[in-house]
Formats: sequence, structure tokens, C-alpha cells
Amino acid sequence: MKAARQASWEFDLRSNTGYCSPELRGLLGVQQGNPSLTDYLAHVDPLDRPLVIQAFGELRSGQRDESVLQYRFLCDDQQLLWVEQHTFVERDEHGAAVRLYGLSRDITAQKQTEQALHDLNAMLEARVTQRTQQLLEERAAQEAFVAFTEAVGTETDVLTLARQAIAMLRLLFADGTVIYYKQDGDLWKAQA
Repeated sequence: MKAARQASWEFDLRSNTGYCSPELRGLLGVQQGNPSLTDYLAHVDPLDRPLVIQAFGELRSGQRDESVLQYRFLCDDQQLLWVEQHTFVERDEHGAAVRLYGLSRDITAQKQTEQALHDLNAMLEARVTQRTQQLLEERAAQEAFVAFTEAVGTETDVLTLARQAIAMLRLLFADGTVIYYKQDGDLWKAQA
């Protein structure tokens, strides 16, 4: 067990007593040799506790004969670690659950690596989304510039040209304000 970096435990459902191997006590960093189920659950992260309780209930009721869980566990020294627990149930001749056996191992490093990969993927996806948006904006600006350039060669109406120029400039300067003014006597009036 030590070489495999695994730890074993068992729990007698009739007497509500359990046994933790020395490896498990070392792995989980608990001082109490054979904690009750209540004591053990008190160390399971509150967010993961319902999952552990549900699996225990399903094993006890006969809905399942084994389970594999991954959950967070708070050691006596307040260190948080991830545990992968394989649990098997022993039943009596009537099919009632009498004992649970389990193997547990520390998967904290694996979970930290998974989280790092998740964070990296999220960052890369955000960068791809940002770059895609940037390329779409650049493409729209280029198309507007081409349309404006073509219009300059064929369009004679100044207001129409001003509107096309405004559309192009808005794409290039999204946070800016673009206005075309025309002089009307002593005043300049916005036309587009």
C-alpha cells in the first residue's frame, strides 16, 4: 500500500466503527486512529460532503456495490487535499450492507494540474476570441475603406460620400465621434 501511495480503510455498518490504516492517517493527516463516520465527514469539504453522503447512502441501501469519488479533505493541520476514494460494499446473505472497504489516494497534484490546464485553456480561448473579434473589426474596416474608395471614383454627392467616410471611420475609431458639418451662412450644421 505504501509503495502504491494508497491507503486502506474499512467501516462496519452494524457497529458504526471504522479502521484507518496507518497509511491513511498519514495521507489524510488525521491524528485520531479510527474516527467515526461523523468525525470523518466533518473533515470533508462542505461543498463535497453531500456527494460523499449520497454515495455512502447508495452503497448502504444496495443501489450500488462500489463507488469512486473525488473530493476535498481538510487535514488536522488545515491543509486541503484532494482524495480519490474507491469504496466497495460487503453484504450479508440477505443482501444487507454490513461493511464498507476502501482505498484512498492523494490526487492533489493531479487536481492542481487539471486546474492549471483549465485556467490556461480559458486564457487561450479568451485570447482567440479577442483576436477573432479584432480580425473581424479589421476586415470590416478594410471593406468599408474599399467601398469608400470605390465610391470616391463614382459618387458625386458629397453627403453620400460623407456618410460612407463616417461608416469607415467609426469602424477604425469605435470609441470616437464622427460628424460631417456643412456651412450654412455663418453657422456650421451637422449633416451626418
